[in-house]
Amino acid sequence: MKALHGADFSAGLRAAIGGAFGYECFEAWTEKGRPHAIFGISEPVEGAAQIFMVGSEALVVDRREFMRLSKKIIGSWLPYTQSLYCWVDVRNLTHVRYLRHLGFHVEQIEPVFGALGLTFHKMVRMSSVTFAKEASHV
Repeated sequence: MKALHGADFSAGLRAAIGGAFGYECFEAWTEKGRPHAIFGISEPVEGAAQIFMVGSEALVVDRREFMRLSKKIIGSWLPYTQSLYCWVDVRNLTHVRYLRHLGFHVEQIEPVFGALGLTFHKMVRMSSVTFAKEASHV
């Protein structure tokens, strides 16, 4: 992305993901102006919204601050949907631990997933907000 869009790769990522899949995208920066991560959330479909994050090496340096920020962001998204979910490569143990820390759990294991046919977890966090069901006209 950097080679294609310059130092501010977030614009290219927003155009690619936001335009193609309807995500609302955000970015987090260090105090020194280095990118922490680009992340986003889709419009809910049948009560579930998909989230994503692309992180940088700055997350390792400032991980406590990012964890606090992550909890606030996830908390702000939960009132608008029944659940949040994402797909995680099972080899990415750091990401799995990060999501568990944020209250996600493994709901499904997909042994052959994505372009390379690798094993992925579907990780889900349910909202504590109760949504009214549509009224029946029976």
